Amino acid sequence: MKFNLLVIGLLFLAFLFFIGFAISNLPFDIIVILIIGFIFAVLTLMNLEVGLFLLIFVVPFTQQFTLIKSAIGPVDIGTDDVFIIFIILSWLARLATRKDVLVLKTSLNWPIVAFFTCGMFSYIGGLRVFGTGIVGKSAFLVGFLHLMKFFEYVVVYFIVVSAIRDLKQIKKILIMFFVVTGLLAILQFIFMFQFGYFSLSAPPPPSFIYIMAMRAFGTNAILGAYYAFFLSILLVYLLDVPVAKGKVPLVLFAILLSFALFNTYSRSAYFGLMAGFVILAKFKEKRLFLIILLLAVFSPIYLQSAVLERITLTVSVYHPKIVLDASSAIRLDIWKKGLQVFLNNFIFGTGYWTTRWVLRAEAHNQYLAILIEMGIVGFSVFCWLLVRMFKNALTLIKKTESGFLNSLGLGYIAGLTAVLASCFFSETLESFRMTGPIWFIAGLIASANRLLSEKKKEADLEGIT
Repeated sequence: MKFNLLVIGLLFLAFLFFIGFAISNLPFDIIVILIIGFIFAVLTLMNLEVGLFLLIFVVPFTQQFTLIKSAIGPVDIGTDDVFIIFIILSWLARLATRKDVLVLKTSLNWPIVAFFTCGMFSYIGGLRVFGTGIVGKSAFLVGFLHLMKFFEYVVVYFIVVSAIRDLKQIKKILIMFFVVTGLLAILQFIFMFQFGYFSLSAPPPPSFIYIMAMRAFGTNAILGAYYAFFLSILLVYLLDVPVAKGKVPLVLFAILLSFALFNTYSRSAYFGLMAGFVILAKFKEKRLFLIILLLAVFSPIYLQSAVLERITLTVSVYHPKIVLDASSAIRLDIWKKGLQVFLNNFIFGTGYWTTRWVLRAEAHNQYLAILIEMGIVGFSVFCWLLVRMFKNALTLIKKTESGFLNSLGLGYIAGLTAVLASCFFSETLESFRMTGPIWFIAGLIASANRLLSEKKKEADLEGIT
């Protein structure tokens, strides 16, 4: 025990020395982030649950700071990267002092390892596409940073699994997610009232803090998918919660989130939410209330001409032949080119995070992007990972016939379906504003499955004795 403390102390001193050396060569804003991150690490070391609560707030509002200016653009680091690194270090320190298991067994462990391995393999293989020139090295660096970003959030999944020791923690963390989502909707409304419109793809507006927070999502499609994910979970809970426990405020909150979702003007998010409703209709028997809820949630469409215009914009001419709007037509051209690139590299792909360099544009389809970058092999592992994520939630549904955890399991299935449906028209999973919550809540579900299994074993042992 003393030896472990000595090693941790030496590592901590070395880390402080590194931070001190780095601070002397960094801009002031990054120094502030590092200081806040250090405070964040101390709080996490004292209480891991507090660290997770803080991380929930950090991920949606993260800001980017330029580290390196490469030939293909700046290489940034986000505030979420800094805080996640600090929380990982604190988590490892807690494990060392308490002698806990580093990685608990879950149904997602092997698919995660397999997907990360495929990502590393395709990333290294990307060198044959770009060579060793200036642009090639820059693309290689960007790809490596994105692969490490994926690794960061996977580690967060394992941190959540190890941190949850009580079923009540799961409800508190999910409530925190809804608080943050509601705050995002309020910031979006401020944005709209200030400028009379909402578009993350428009030229950068004045640098107000709330606008910077919204623009961290990158595109309207990603923000819309984020709303669709949490709105799906909220709707499932609404179907199950008794009227006496405040169904009316929750319905109003659902309408608030739906209003924010439709004002992202993201057609992929609209499509995703409809896919989520299909899942609800299949699993739930409360058809009448579901129809009423559907009308309430979709009421912003009936009230706003701008939203209807955005939906009908997809097809600009119906006669004598169907003509798509410019955005949709460009997507079709990109998909044709992307399909040809995939067929030329169909086994292992062109390399992790190389779609933008191969197509000279985004793929606007997550599945096509994975096929291009990782080939059939990587795409198969990706599908295996998704199947396990759905099975993880289905296991929770089977273990709990009703109640909050049952709603969480079904809500996650509906929300994940909504996100995956939106991925047909955008690269939604490339954004860690979206995958962060997906991994986080997957960790909550895995923890619930573990805790319920432990309780059942204890009950069986008591029955035997």
